[in-house]
Amino acid sequence: RVNMSRRAPLSAVNAGSMNSRASLGPARVNRKSLNPAMTKPSGRPSTAGRQSLAPQQPSRRSTLAPRGTTRMDEPRAIKDQSFKTAAIQKLIEYLVTNGYDQPVSVKQLQGPSTKDFLHIFTFLYRQIDPNFKVGQKYEEDVPLVFKKLRYPFAITKSQMSAVGAPHAWPHLLAAISWLVELLEYEQHVSARKEEQA
Repeated sequence: RVNMSRRAPLSAVNAGSMNSRASLGPARVNRKSLNPAMTKPSGRPSTAGRQSLAPQQPSRRSTLAPRGTTRMDEPRAIKDQSFKTAAIQKLIEYLVTNGYDQPVSVKQLQGPSTKDFLHIFTFLYRQIDPNFKVGQKYEEDVPLVFKKLRYPFAITKSQMSAVGAPHAWPHLLAAISWLVELLEYEQHVSARKEEQA
């Protein structure tokens, strides 16, 4: 009886547990609680990325992409017509919804001119950096911007020198589509923050 009185306070106090021997011994509960795997804090990369989405601080937007990203082979079927059609439609929808001030059409985006591409790219990136301007060396400027954003696939000077060519446009369209998704995600997070404020 003396031992039971000492052990009883360690168990959960309820009518069912007082009648069982299992409730008198805390060993099983303590083993679980002391297991590092059970107490290990959950990862936080997703919340950290969302907290960095601040429209008023464009320089922090680069944290949206994973740190330490390395160049990899393109897994998307970027040359398939279905991919290009979906990407073009999504791009046009974003441009029209957000006040793009130049004419744009599906036909135009089947193989745009360098001028059209730079207009679209500048408009999109100004959602991040309102003061951005494309310099004369746009073949270097555009790939550099995507690199800063940690876009995981390479944009080359040869692609930039022939934007609308069949070998170049699928890669550039895929990059633009990725940028649109980035901007839409930021808008979604900002809207949720306003609702919760």
